Amino acid sequence: MIVFNEEAHSYTSILGDPYTSVTTLIGKYKPDEDWDKIAERYIKKHKTDLNILVDLANKSGLTMEEAELKFGTTFSKERIREIWKQKGTDAARGGTTWHNWMEKQDSGLTNAVYIPVVNGEKKAIDLTKVESNKVYLEMMLYNNKAKVCGQADKVITLNNTSIIRDYKCTDKDLVPEVPAYWKKVNGKKRQVQSKFKSPLNVLHNSYWTYALQLSMYGYMLETYGFPPERLVIDQVLTSWVTEENLGNEIAIDYDPILKKYRIVDDVVEVDLPYLKEEVKKILK
Repeated sequence: MIVFNEEAHSYTSILGDPYTSVTTLIGKYKPDEDWDKIAERYIKKHKTDLNILVDLANKSGLTMEEAELKFGTTFSKERIREIWKQKGTDAARGGTTWHNWMEKQDSGLTNAVYIPVVNGEKKAIDLTKVESNKVYLEMMLYNNKAKVCGQADKVITLNNTSIIRDYKCTDKDLVPEVPAYWKKVNGKKRQVQSKFKSPLNVLHNSYWTYALQLSMYGYMLETYGFPPERLVIDQVLTSWVTEENLGNEIAIDYDPILKKYRIVDDVVEVDLPYLKEEVKKILK
C-alpha cells in the first residue's frame, strides 16, 4: 500500500519507505541547463528591451500596453528568469483549476473510480485488482521494485488495454522536433540537440518529457495486465478576456494586474509514443 501526503507531495509505503515521484525520477535525467546563460542568450538574441517586450507580448497574447504593465520595460537576465518562473507558476495554477473541473465532471460517470484525499492523505488502489471498463481518476501508479510512484489524471481501462490521459495547460508547441543549436564540442563548434542523459536515448523537450512520464505510467499498468493502447496529452489552450467579455466560458485563472480572466478556448489531443524500453532502463 502506497500513501500520498498532499502537503509534502510525497509518497511512502505503509511501512514508511519513501517512493520517488515519477516526475522527480525523470528530472534526474534531464540535461543540465544554466538558466543564467539561457537568459543571457535570450537577451542577446533580441538585442533591445523593446524587442524583448514585443516577443513577450506576442508569446503571451497581450497588447504592447498590457505587456508593459505586466512585465515592465527593462530586462536584465534576473528579470527574464523571474518572468519565466512566473509563467510556469501561472500555468500550474490554471492547470490545477482545469484539472479540478474535469475531475468534478468525470466523477459523475457511472464507471468512475476515484479515491479522495482524506485528512491530507490518499491511499493507492491495489493494482492487482484493477478492473476493465472503468475510468480511474487521479490514479496512483507505482513500481514497488524501483520504489517509484506517480498519479495519472485519467486512466480508462478497456479489455486488457488502457488509455492514459494527462492534462497540460501550456501554450508550448508539443511536437517531437527538437531544434539544433551551436555548441563547442572538443574545442569545435557543432550543431547539437538537447537530449536526456544516459542511459536514455531520447531527445529533450516538453513533448518527450511528457512521453516519458506517460510511458512510465503505461509500463506500470502493463505489469498488471493493462498495456497502454494510447498515451494522450489533453493540451488546454487559453486566452485572456475582460470581465465584460466573459460569457459562459470556463475561467481557470484571473490576473489582478491586467484585470483579465483566463478562459479555455480549446482542448487538443496530442498522442505520444510509448517509450517502453527507455522506461525499463531507468526503472532497473
